[in-house]
Amino acid sequence: MAIGFNPKYLNAWLNKALALKLSNNFKEALECFDKVLFIDHNSKDALYFKADCYFNLGDLNSALKCCNEALSIDGDYLNSEILLIKSVVLMDLGEYSSVIEAADIALENNPDDYDLKMLKAQALAFAGKYMEALWLVEELVNENHGDRELWKLIEYIKMHI
Repeated sequence: MAIGFNPKYLNAWLNKALALKLSNNFKEALECFDKVLFIDHNSKDALYFKADCYFNLGDLNSALKCCNEALSIDGDYLNSEILLIKSVVLMDLGEYSSVIEAADIALENNPDDYDLKMLKAQALAFAGKYMEALWLVEELVNENHGDRELWKLIEYIKMHI
């Protein structure tokens, strides 16, 4: 209804887009995020959530483009969150050295982020840097003993050492 009263009401478009994204209607959410960006070309929120939608749709190049656009507007904006999405996209593209670089930047701002450290450990392992990966996963074991993905990664690393 708010959009009906004021088609340029930015927060209404953003909230509608988020509701669609949360209900896994990613294509419709993207259309709403585009409306937000039409109203405000520098909406970092819209770019961040667009990246996540594209990632969920399997369009990794578009997700990466949105992450880079958001970071170009403001490199400090949600630095760890945007870099985490960017790193996951780069991981899926097999660009492990770029994942490690992006994770390192994000970890400077948020050194206790378990997901970032796990992603970096995976990238190190897949890049063949097994000893560095092992050092990092040993640190992660102290933080979360029950993470099955972590134990799978440990086995993967041990098979290659």
